[in-house]
Amino acid sequence: MKKPYRRAYPDPIRQKKGDSLVLHAKKSEWPGWVWGENSAGKGGWVPETFITSKGGKTVFLKDYDATELTVRRSAILLVLDEYSGWLRCKTKTGRIGWIPADCAEKL
Repeated sequence: MKKPYRRAYPDPIRQKKGDSLVLHAKKSEWPGWVWGENSAGKGGWVPETFITSKGGKTVFLKDYDATELTVRRSAILLVLDEYSGWLRCKTKTGRIGWIPADCAEKL
């Protein structure tokens, strides 16, 4: 890790493929991410590539978990995926979550 990161959303949304999402106009510093609210009223940031709109309804194309990791500078993570400036990572203890890509560096 180049710098530590503290998760910003301790109660993230978790959705299954096909679940619906209501999109809201909310400005993001991260292009490629949109703010949405699930059917239970819980909101969160979602990569645009994870959703599609059909017939006026927005649905998830795959399962999604918005969990972010809190990590120290000394953390070593396995990068699983990268989307629009964020990395989905796995810790040595098996926790999986997101961190901003600018916090990490390759070893």
